[in-house]
Amino acid sequence: MAMPFASVIRNSVLLVALTLALDHLVVGSLAGVGHAYPFWPAAGVAVAFVMAEGPLLLPAVGLASLLLHLYLQSGSPWLALLLALGVTCQTGVAALLGRRIAGAVPQLRATPRILAFLLATGPFSCLIGAAVSVAASHHFDVVTPSLLLPSGFTWWAGNVMGVLVMTPITLMWLPKMHNAWDSRRIKLLVPSLLLILFVQLAYVQAVALAEQKVRSEFRMLASDASFLLTNNLNRHVEVVDSVRRFYLSAQDVSAEQFAAFTSDVFQRFSGLHGLSWNPVVLSTDRLDFERRLQDQSGFLNAQIQERNAFGQMVMAAERDRYVPVEFIEPMVSNRDALGYDILSDSLRAEAISRAERSLEIQATDPITLVQEKGAQQGVLVLNPVRATPGQLRGFAVGVYRLGDLLVSSFSRSASSQLASSLIELRGNGDVLLARYGSANQRLLPGWEERRSISFGGRQWQLHLLPSEAAVAARLSPLPQQLLLVCLVLVLLMEAFLLVVTARDQMERRQARLSHHLASRDPLTHLLNRRAFLAALERARSEASSGLAEHVLLLFDLDHFKPVNDRAGHAAGDRVLQQLAETLRASLRDEDVLARIGGDEFALILRCCSLYQACRIAEKMLVAIEGMPIRIDGRLHAITASIGVRALSAATAELPSSDVLMADADQACYEAKRCGRNRLVVAYQ
Repeated sequence: MAMPFASVIRNSVLLVALTLALDHLVVGSLAGVGHAYPFWPAAGVAVAFVMAEGPLLLPAVGLASLLLHLYLQSGSPWLALLLALGVTCQTGVAALLGRRIAGAVPQLRATPRILAFLLATGPFSCLIGAAVSVAASHHFDVVTPSLLLPSGFTWWAGNVMGVLVMTPITLMWLPKMHNAWDSRRIKLLVPSLLLILFVQLAYVQAVALAEQKVRSEFRMLASDASFLLTNNLNRHVEVVDSVRRFYLSAQDVSAEQFAAFTSDVFQRFSGLHGLSWNPVVLSTDRLDFERRLQDQSGFLNAQIQERNAFGQMVMAAERDRYVPVEFIEPMVSNRDALGYDILSDSLRAEAISRAERSLEIQATDPITLVQEKGAQQGVLVLNPVRATPGQLRGFAVGVYRLGDLLVSSFSRSASSQLASSLIELRGNGDVLLARYGSANQRLLPGWEERRSISFGGRQWQLHLLPSEAAVAARLSPLPQQLLLVCLVLVLLMEAFLLVVTARDQMERRQARLSHHLASRDPLTHLLNRRAFLAALERARSEASSGLAEHVLLLFDLDHFKPVNDRAGHAAGDRVLQQLAETLRASLRDEDVLARIGGDEFALILRCCSLYQACRIAEKMLVAIEGMPIRIDGRLHAITASIGVRALSAATAELPSSDVLMADADQACYEAKRCGRNRLVVAYQ
């Protein structure tokens, strides 16, 4: 009879939804990073429930998957919808194929059917969910092309192993499947769970080893990047210092001499944006400096300048001193900076002050260069030049665009595979100085490496991140290869377990059937004589030990031969069957009833006193006499004679079972001699 619709909704749909939700949450919380998992039990649970209850449960499967993907994926709702659609289609196809192969109540006993069931519901059906899920994830940029194949394979393998393991396990624990899977549950459950635990541990270990190897490689790249940047900065410091030494060795330097001295530097240092000489000019020397600047540069309007509040270059205000740009190379790209007083800017002035105090190279905070046309931030490196021990002549200045500095450091090295960010550490918050690399690629924040760099009195930190594509290119195929081996192992092991447990179940059932047939009377299905004598021996042993008191009864039908003679043996057999049913209906479950031959029956009333046994026997005589027996259209009455023998050690030492049977048989004969349809108790 079909299950009512309301019962299905109440008992099955909600159970499937809750089970799937639990599976997804547990797996999602326990699984590592990534978008696919090597074992997804919810896939097998869903297939089992839909196979058992029918396609009515597919909406519940889809809804549970939708809600949980919205929670787990934290992405687009359209992505979650497509993922749920893939899961629903996969579950529906797997359940349909499973029912076609194994039936509505799958028993999975024949080897060919077991293999067909596992292959159809597992590797074949799970292609649907993996294909839809990976395609949707790629479309929504959750899975990049570099990880498309490994993610798709892991997704497929995880669903396959979930179906191979959890579908049989779930089926065998469903109430309607109990008879089909009797005696197989533990034998299938324990090895399957141990196997999947081994697979999980092996896969996780392989992934961890592969990831550790790649992380070590990227740590080396990060260290190389830090070394390259530090080395590049030191080389630039040497260039600025060469300008300082040049001015220390010369009293007067012309623009041509400065240009000649620095001409080859820019070819060797691509990250260097400019080199300048900035003398310290007192207010009393301003006019002389500006005339000299006009003569050397050829610009008639050359003067000491500064920026106004609007960022425009204007004539510098009157101050005690200035630190203007007198020479700068290359002139073509830095002409706007000529005459600019770097002391007029607070950030540059702060670096000047530090350089004056320490008489060492100092770098400014990140600034916008006067000549900057783009969006890069720059930094000035100031190297103080002293005229006399107590007098500062000026500053040799290196001009750097920080982005170009990173490019010059990393562009020709393996470190270019890392996305680098140069950060200045400050107490009130870090400041981003420049970025380089992997602008259009997905980065992996969990792989970040940090290296500290000290430069010109500033504390910088280099943050380095690999792209997802760079990591994927280096990941070993060993986890996927191991997963494939484990998948084949799980398939073969599950098939083996199903075959072995099915054979064991059949052997047990056959043994029970053989034992039943060997101990039962084929006509009445009561115990036969041999089985009854074994039961009598156990009862005698219990009574002899004083553990219990039993009573033995022997029945012999009165006037049964005329029934066989008049109506035939078939009618006589029906009478015996009817008598067996009548006797069984008046006894307890623990009592032992047997047909020991012809029209003779034997009964052991367990844990029963002699008085109670006699009362029961009298009721049985009445029930036998009242049986409606029709022969040739006429009703006939059948009666019985009963011999009763108590099994109690309290009266005397109990004899053997044969003697007990003989005593009861003698009492039965005495009942017949005394008029039949009565009972006689054998007394010792």
